[in-house]
Amino acid sequence: MAGLPTHGHAPKEELKAKQLEKVIYFAAHMVTFVDVDKRHADLGDLRVALAEEQVEIGEREVKALENKLKEIEARAVKLEADGAKESELRALQRGTEKELDGVRSRFAEERDLAKQAFDTFEGLHSRQIIEDEVLYREMEFRYGEYFEGGMGADAILQLIDRMDLDEEERMMREMIDAKDGRKPLSAQRHAKFLKRLAIVQSFNRRDDQGRRLNDRAP
Repeated sequence: MAGLPTHGHAPKEELKAKQLEKVIYFAAHMVTFVDVDKRHADLGDLRVALAEEQVEIGEREVKALENKLKEIEARAVKLEADGAKESELRALQRGTEKELDGVRSRFAEERDLAKQAFDTFEGLHSRQIIEDEVLYREMEFRYGEYFEGGMGADAILQLIDRMDLDEEERMMREMIDAKDGRKPLSAQRHAKFLKRLAIVQSFNRRDDQGRRLNDRAP
């Protein structure tokens, strides 16, 4: 499976064995399909929605900071009314900026995650490996109707189910034979494509009735 091309899915990089191990052992997610046409049609609206959400997050941040300041002021008033020591009031003052920074940090993380989810989704492609669990779940929550993916052996099977193995085998043979005046592959690439062809053929074996042996039962 490592390095196996996926015709029609336009993979942007070659899968490595170590990456597949992470998927198989539930340490990473693999995207198995992206509805590119639907994403392209909706991307403008999704970008606008993200911009509006960023504004809304900013408004909530302002409100949260105002509430936090009121809360701190109320604590200061109570401390003074209870006859608190000067050191206690200074401690409250010193802690004010830290508490406000905590609020700012929380909203910054929310903004960043939303932006990161959109940016990743915008360039998402089949066979992409995503190791960040939080990022994957955020994308799935926001854009799950546009792509499929998963973990474990089932994710690998999902990918294989979507492959046109007959076309893959034909393409592999064309690359290896290098006819029609095309430049022959180097010895190293020729050996690599032979291995890939063997993998495709192993998945594409059929019985006497022409049924693919590796197809899963419905």
